[in-house]
Amino acid sequence: MSSFARAPLAVAAAFALALAIAPAHCGREEPFRAGEKAPALVFTDLEGQEKALSTYEGRVVVLNLWATWCAPCLTELPSLDRLHRALSRDGLVVLAVSVDARGTDLAAFIKERGLGLPVLRDPGGASTSPALHVEGYPTTFVIDAAGRLRERYLGIADWDLPESLDHFRGLLEERPGARVPSPSAVAVSMY
Repeated sequence: MSSFARAPLAVAAAFALALAIAPAHCGREEPFRAGEKAPALVFTDLEGQEKALSTYEGRVVVLNLWATWCAPCLTELPSLDRLHRALSRDGLVVLAVSVDARGTDLAAFIKERGLGLPVLRDPGGASTSPALHVEGYPTTFVIDAAGRLRERYLGIADWDLPESLDHFRGLLEERPGARVPSPSAVAVSMY
């Protein structure tokens, strides 16, 4: 067989090999599914102590993924802080999880902005990105008291509007075993 005839065979063999060794999930991102159990995620707090998401089971959690280099994230943080201040006494947990890869001094960053909400770290999004199929920042997930994913928000949102506060008060009043709305009823916003 001539070298000219072998070239297409070599290309076909290389293509077949690439398909065989490609990750199984490549090109098939899992969609967000309301009602699924939230993944077992572990973060670190600003003192370097591990903090598992399961620590908050039994409470409604707003899990916001952000970074100091993300301008929309910085625009959104004060609104999340106001949500935290308004409803944390009622049991709402608002967690701001920084995905900054480097050891940015987050404590000083948060203090400088006068934010009081809990800030955790997931360097590079190593835990959250694959487990939650994060497409960009900011991304926020709402987890109900039963530990189920309820809502996903892509982009910035105004978390302290009266209708937002009413929405979270309603989630706080739900029974832990309450039926989860169908995915078409789940709020997903993009800005």
